[in-house]
Amino acid sequence: MNLYRHLFPSVCLCIVTATVSVVWSGPSTAKSPPKLVMIIVSSSRLSDWYEHSPVLERLLTDGAPGLVNFFPSRLTRATAWMTAIGTGRPDSQFLPEPPETTPLTRLLKRHDVKLCVRPFHSDGMLCQYAFGTNIPRAEGAAQTDMEVVEIGWWFTQAVGRDLLWRDVDAEILRLVQCPNPTNTTVLVIGMSRTESLFPLLYATPDDRYRTVSSQSTRWQGLVSVVDIAPTILSFFNIPLSEAREAGMIGMPIQSVPAPRFPRESPVEYVKRLDQWTSRTHAASPLTNTLFAAYVWSVILIGFLILQITRERRSRIDIALAGLLAATYLISLSFIPLGYLNYLLSGRMSLLATAAAIGLSLLMMLPATRGGRNGVEFWVRATSLLILLDIFLHFSRFSPLSFALVTGSRFYGMGNEYASVLISSLLLSVGLSRAGKDNAAPAMTVVLFACVSLFATLTLGHSSLGANFGGSVTAAAALGTSTIALICPRWTWKQTATALVIVLLAAAASGLDFVHPYQQQSHIGRTFQLALPEIWGTAQRKLAMNQRFIATTPGSLILLPILISLSAWIYSSRRFPRSLDERFPLLRRALFGAPVGMVAGFLINDSGVVVLAIMAATYLTVLYSLLFGHRGSPSPDTAPSEVTP
Repeated sequence: MNLYRHLFPSVCLCIVTATVSVVWSGPSTAKSPPKLVMIIVSSSRLSDWYEHSPVLERLLTDGAPGLVNFFPSRLTRATAWMTAIGTGRPDSQFLPEPPETTPLTRLLKRHDVKLCVRPFHSDGMLCQYAFGTNIPRAEGAAQTDMEVVEIGWWFTQAVGRDLLWRDVDAEILRLVQCPNPTNTTVLVIGMSRTESLFPLLYATPDDRYRTVSSQSTRWQGLVSVVDIAPTILSFFNIPLSEAREAGMIGMPIQSVPAPRFPRESPVEYVKRLDQWTSRTHAASPLTNTLFAAYVWSVILIGFLILQITRERRSRIDIALAGLLAATYLISLSFIPLGYLNYLLSGRMSLLATAAAIGLSLLMMLPATRGGRNGVEFWVRATSLLILLDIFLHFSRFSPLSFALVTGSRFYGMGNEYASVLISSLLLSVGLSRAGKDNAAPAMTVVLFACVSLFATLTLGHSSLGANFGGSVTAAAALGTSTIALICPRWTWKQTATALVIVLLAAAASGLDFVHPYQQQSHIGRTFQLALPEIWGTAQRKLAMNQRFIATTPGSLILLPILISLSAWIYSSRRFPRSLDERFPLLRRALFGAPVGMVAGFLINDSGVVVLAIMAATYLTVLYSLLFGHRGSPSPDTAPSEVTP
């Protein structure tokens, strides 16, 4: 009885509180007006994640709904958007300034529709051309009737599929759960080839989607670009006849499309797609070898640091060597950890691992004369298999560019130049050491010029999906790294030579401007639009690099440390003499690869390029050990310390 006496008031209080909360919240829910949330995926780079991917072909043949509308350039995307929204097409090849207000905005305002926009990792270009520059941002989104979220360029720079999911899930859940999900309609619009894959954008990979759908949220689903304006007007019960009266020109007047959904639930759809892609893109044994060599090259650098600490007694040298090792290990964070499981599968991975361990032991041994043995033979044989794998996968569906260079499972095109970057650099290093010492620099420069010409002409062709940044990045990174490897000292003459080669390669890439404009690659169109377009492209790349570096964890510290420590280790007075005699290319590789990495990074803003040139950094060090001629100390030279 005492227990009942104490619990009865608490139970009554809970019942009263629950009743009051239900009664209080009921009228507000009933009176809340319907709200339209429009999500625009505006970045053409998002299409790169899926273009030429077997996933897209699989979805289209499998009957997945959705139309394919691909607008590769900023101009064509904005033109198609302005036409669909009723603003009108631009009269020239250059985009006009966005207006302060548009006919659609005036029409919505006439019907008391409160509108706000919010760029999500985007510059808000399409929102400005559709609704004008005077539209308020989403600070007051709770009191608006329509919220437009434009997912743009920086959405595609999320390195890693987990980060991509996390950002999109959080954004969409926020939109449909606040303030009243039962009266919210989510409208998904695609300005790229991803419309067939839009279930991936709003279907979360866990049960959170079931929570959203159980709240009776109305998902309009996939909507073609030409149906945007009619859908918006129909949602707010605005007669379509008023569109022409308001000045919306060229807008196709047609019925609102029915909601399109996959034949199964989005969660099951995503799971099935994920299982299919896992089977389709299983790494080959040779690709596993490449992964193993990639990771074990970092371990080789660690052995190098140990060798430096053994030969140097200065505390500052030991501290700098430790900082160099830590920096290289930190840079591994750019690699998705899921790819490390490739090291645990495949016989070729085990062979590459054993070869790397043997090579590491050779580094630790004292310098001796000769040096040819069975371990060196197998190491060189493994390296040739890796190089062969790189060349064999120079194709549109390259597993190298698909898995090693990117952080996205569904990426499949646009970065084959990374294969050219790595393999050409390593081939140049190997062949430059095959001839006499006095003939090696000239031969390597000629070889590099030929390879760069081949790479840029091939990648400049429109059918291979090249772009201005990719071609010039390959030329810049190849030039700086190769010249740094073959030259004992960096001089202004070699700098000028590198710049000339890069400019010639870029000019060769632009030769396709003789083709019709529709058949040209990105770089051909850029050259045809002349200097203002080139200057605008350079400004945009540099500005986005600044933003990318500022928002990438550790990159502000990583890049300067790589350059400064590489310059430190390149100094002949600091580098251990025994290592310099035993591995003559090692010192130049440690200096040249980061220089090439930064040279390419300054021109191209993609996180994919960062990963590609980091791979070139490690593989350059590895191949400098594999292809470099082993030196032997002269009889009167002892591997003693070198005083600074």
